[in-house]
Parts: sequence; C-alpha cells; structure tokens
Amino acid sequence: MDKLFDFGYSTKHSVGGRARGAGLCIVQSVVKKHGGRIEAVSSEGVTKFTVHLPLRL
Repeated sequence: MDKLFDFGYSTKHSVGGRARGAGLCIVQSVVKKHGGRIEAVSSEGVTKFTVHLPLRL
C-alpha cells in the first residue's frame, strides 16, 4: 500500500514492453491539485479507492 501512488509501481506484468504504473500517480496529482485527497483501503484482495474533492460554488 505504501507504493500504490508511486509512478511506475504496478501489480500487473508488462505487456509487449509497455510501461505500467502511471494511472494512480496521475489521479493523485490531479486530486491534490484541486485541493482534494484520495484514500485506498484493501481487504481480502479487494482495493477500494475514495476520492474527496472540495465543493466550489
């Protein structure tokens, strides 16, 4: 869980030499840019992500 948002970290194997592990890093940076936060909880092989963004009217 500590590396989950690190660029390049993935639990999946590379396919055809294509890089993996950018998605969650990108999501986290966008969420932080907008003043929000992202949480990850993992249990019994299932990981749940919750994104909190501030409401701006």
